[in-house]
Amino acid sequence: MPTYVAALLAAPAEATILVEAFSVGWPGAPHRVLSSAVAAAEAHPDEMVAMLETESGSQPIPLWFVATPNREVTGHVEAMALYAGQGVGQVTQVVPAAQVVTELAEGADRLLRRWGAGPSGR
Repeated sequence: MPTYVAALLAAPAEATILVEAFSVGWPGAPHRVLSSAVAAAEAHPDEMVAMLETESGSQPIPLWFVATPNREVTGHVEAMALYAGQGVGQVTQVVPAAQVVTELAEGADRLLRRWGAGPSGR
């Protein structure tokens, strides 16, 4: 598991802050990130924080850039924008989006059936 995913999974709601710090490419836009990302960026000594590997070659990612790390990014990802809302503490595992949608749909169907408004209760 990538370190930035582990950081998000381990973070409680209090670990997020509302800032305008990651403003390269997105000036003046408030955003919520892990406070550890801001601290790591403040302590980072270089202008470039990571590299994005693409088919056309490597592209440097500057410190305080709006991009989030992904599998194609190497470097000091802990100092990149790790966007997270206050609900981050409720996220405890990584699951495929299809599984999340299925669980939401099944839960909604159960509630609608209970209230007599589901597909079979019309």
